[in-house]
Amino acid sequence: MRRCATWTTASSKIKAPTLVIAGKHDPATPPEANEYIKNRIPGARYAVLDAAHISNVERAEAYTNAVLEFLRAS
Repeated sequence: MRRCATWTTASSKIKAPTLVIAGKHDPATPPEANEYIKNRIPGARYAVLDAAHISNVERAEAYTNAVLEFLRAS
């Protein structure tokens, strides 16, 4: 997957705990793109939800649970 060099350079400098959430059925930003992002942020965690692009609306409870789990673990 080809991405902007600026994004690749900037993402590796992120030091804050990071959760990347992907929608399993997202045509705009598919899970592979989100995994690419996650792999470039040191220590990032990754969650895939049964949703499309607006997972916090489409699967609000699953989204909330993923965020809470991440926050509790951080």
